Formats: sequence, structure tokens, C-alpha cells
Amino acid sequence: MTYNQKMSESFEAVQTTDPILDFHRRGIADRMRTVDVLSTLIKRTDADRRSKIFEYLAHILRTESFESRSVRGESVNVPMVALMVLARLGPTALLPKAVVARIRLENVREMDIWAREVAPTLQFCLSENRRRFPESVLLEFKAYIATYQRAVPPCTVFLDALASLETVLDRLDLERFEDSLTQSPEIEEEDGKHPASIPTCNVSAHILEALNEAQEHLRGERQFDAKKAADLLRSSMDETHRALVQQLEALTAKKYQGGERDDMRRHYLRDVGFLSPPEEKFLSVVYGLISAEASHKLMAPRETVLVMYTTVNGFIHLLFKRLSFVLVGDEQRAKK
Repeated sequence: MTYNQKMSESFEAVQTTDPILDFHRRGIADRMRTVDVLSTLIKRTDADRRSKIFEYLAHILRTESFESRSVRGESVNVPMVALMVLARLGPTALLPKAVVARIRLENVREMDIWAREVAPTLQFCLSENRRRFPESVLLEFKAYIATYQRAVPPCTVFLDALASLETVLDRLDLERFEDSLTQSPEIEEEDGKHPASIPTCNVSAHILEALNEAQEHLRGERQFDAKKAADLLRSSMDETHRALVQQLEALTAKKYQGGERDDMRRHYLRDVGFLSPPEEKFLSVVYGLISAEASHKLMAPRETVLVMYTTVNGFIHLLFKRLSFVLVGDEQRAKK
């Protein structure tokens, strides 16, 4: 596509979008009405033109003042309309930098405006569109919040707004993690893309396949084989600990020398501070119980394996989530 074609499409996006935004600028339409009309327009346009509209809305979000103004008794704030539309339909990976990174800590008035205008709108967007925000975006928001919390003096309206936003992010994070224990959550991102502006570590497909096979075997109508189900769970634990060791060797520069023994992998994870001693002991007990289940017939094997499946599945997701935070911390240190 030539430069002139790109400019023409961008101009068309502005021409298409601005008449709707002008109704809000003039106090004729409120925010939610404007968001709804824009959303309807975007859903009816092709992918290329939709992308240009999103670029224009992101430009508004990055450049226009966040402060509302009263027009005909209506609270007018075009950047907040842009934020709500992008959160509802656009690429959410744009939002941390567009919404949070532009805050200037030396400007107290600007910080107060952000706390009063942006923080509540952003919380609303996160809550209303929670499945559109992948973990990488939530982590990026948290990273910005942590940076500002260290830099701003205590007892300010701005810090209160950050704390409130952090509470919302923590709740969404917990809900996402809770979902991951029972299903594979789908992130509804624009054009099916999963933004990765901050590295996260999801449970590998190989491990999930073993867990899913164990669950299908556990709940299936065929004759239940405790040994097969237990072998699948044990394989999942082996593969998880192996993957974690490989990642942490690269991060810590401490070489693993325990061979293929899973107990040695757990020792290594404890030694580098990834597992606490009680967690290592707990995983060792679970691993031992799974191994025993593979060779001993218990009174109620299906119920026992169900408990073990729930425990192993939960812990595997927890460990990979923990690794995500380790990778984020390493990324933030590398930027400094």
C-alpha cells in the first residue's frame, strides 16, 4: 500500500468517526450513547477501515486532555469515549501506554485529573470487558502502577486512584486464574491476535493435552483405569517441572545438575527460590500419592484421582502464573 493510500484511509477514518464524536463534543449525545453508535459503525466496517478508526481513537487518547468539560449540561470527554470503544472492540494492548504511561508526575493538576477522570473509566472498562484483556495487558498496567506508587509521595488522590485500580486488576487476575483451573479461557482480542508486549508464560500445549486426556479419561464412560489417569498426571508434573527448570536456568544462571529425577527438579526449584520448602514438600507428597495410585487399587480410585487431578491442575497453573511474574520482573529490570 502506498503512502497516499494510507493517508487517504486515515482521512476516511477521521471523516467517518468525527461526525459521531462531534455530537458528543457539542453536548448533544452523552458518552455511552456515543460509544454505542461508534461501536455499531465499527462492527459494520471492514477490517482495514476498522484498524484506521482504532488508530485515530488511540491518537485521541494519547494527545487530547483527559479533563471533562460541561457543554449544554452534558459532561463531555472525547478521550474517555475513545477509551471505552477501544476497550470494547479495539486492540487492548494499546491501552496501558496510551492511558497510563502519559502521566507526568511533576504535574499535580494532571495527576488529579487522571485520578478523577481516567481511573474510574478504566476500572469500568476492565470490569465490563474483562475477557478482552489478556494477562500481558493486566501485567503491564500493574507494572506502571508499581512504578508510580514508588515515585509519588503518600496520601495523594492520585495514589488512592492507583490503589483502587490495582484492586480491580487483582480481582480480574484472580478470576482469570480461577477460570484457568476449570477451563481454557479464550481472550477476545481484535483480529484474533494475542498481544505480547510483556512476556508471559502460559501452560504449554503438551502439558494441557496430558491434563485434558486425564480429565476425559476420568469423566468418560469407558472403564476407568486408575493407572493410566495417574500416569498422565505424573507426566504433566514431570513436564511442568522440566519446563520451569529450563526457564529458571536461563534467568538465574544457576545450572541444574539433577538429571531426569523429578525430586531433583523440585529441589532445584526450591534452591533458586521459586518454591518454598513447604510447597516442595507438598508437591513431593502429591507426586508420591500419584505414583502409589498407579500401582495400588484404592477403595474409590475415581474419586481419589479426581482430587489429585484438581490439585495437580491447580498447582501447574499456579506455577506457570508465578513464572510469568518472574519474567515480567526480569523484563522491567532489563529496561532500567
